[in-house]
Order: sequence, then structure tokens, then C-alpha cells
Amino acid sequence: MDSATGAWLRFRHHFVVPRAVELFTTYDGLVFDDATLVAYIEREGIEHLCSFDDDFDAIENITRLESADNPYNQSTCLVFGSVAGTA
Repeated sequence: MDSATGAWLRFRHHFVVPRAVELFTTYDGLVFDDATLVAYIEREGIEHLCSFDDDFDAIENITRLESADNPYNQSTCLVFGSVAGTA
């Protein structure tokens, strides 16, 4: 668990990490944590990301939603973020 965000993320590193490095070096403003999340999203076939971070807007094939209310199917949207005070 990432203690800074309180987010759990399990993935097969043999795909996610190399792709995250590629994304990180390709997109200006995309930090490595976000690049790792995008690589995971791609691997899982998720199309929508609920986030207030507009750095994700540069990524093709991912639609960022700014609302916690998901107008799409739950299986195609990843809600990412943290709540202050959670571990």
C-alpha cells in the first residue's frame, strides 16, 4: 500500500513497469506514479479515469472524468484518488 495516497495497486510488473517508463519519458508533465497508473489502465482495458488531475488528458484512449459520479459502466472506469487521513 502506498502510504502517501492510501491507494492499493496490484499488477504484473513485467508489463506495467516497462510501459510506465515509456509513458513517463513520452509525456511531459506525467509523473511516474501517473504513468504507472496509465500502464495499469491500459493493461486492464479500462477506458475512463475519474480524476481531477488534468495531466491524464494528454493520454490517448483514456477519458478523464472530473466527477465522482460515474455515468459509465463500473467495469470501464477506475476511480483514483485519496481521502485525507486514510492509510
